[in-house]
Amino acid sequence: MNADFPDVITVRSVRIIGGYRVRMQFSNDETRELDLKPYLRGPVFETIRRDPILFRQVFVDPDTETLIWPTGVDIAPETLYEDSVQVQVKPRRKTVARAAARNAKRLQASKNKKPISRSLKRSVDKSNNVIFNLTSLPK
Repeated sequence: MNADFPDVITVRSVRIIGGYRVRMQFSNDETRELDLKPYLRGPVFETIRRDPILFRQVFVDPDTETLIWPTGVDIAPETLYEDSVQVQVKPRRKTVARAAARNAKRLQASKNKKPISRSLKRSVDKSNNVIFNLTSLPK
């Protein structure tokens, strides 16, 4: 929260989820989503509205704790909070735990495989070009 205005809920993080929709994490630990297209009106928002690549460069300003674009245009955090819809986000820890379990299984499977013996043969052709051949040797 902003020390100057302790009752104001501010934005901690933002992520584009498609089109002009964003998912924001607020200082009260709520995750909310909002379609920003209706807010991109007027001449100050014209370049952002017309350029999707510029729109995707939105970030949270550490000083104002709200969404801002590289052009310096921002939207008040109160507006973002009041007009957005709260969403339930599944914790990512489960995904990380599943990936770790998958990697552990792959590692175990690779340890159980028999090593392959390989041989590197060097030869020279008629034009004196060196040729290397990698061959697997049966055990």
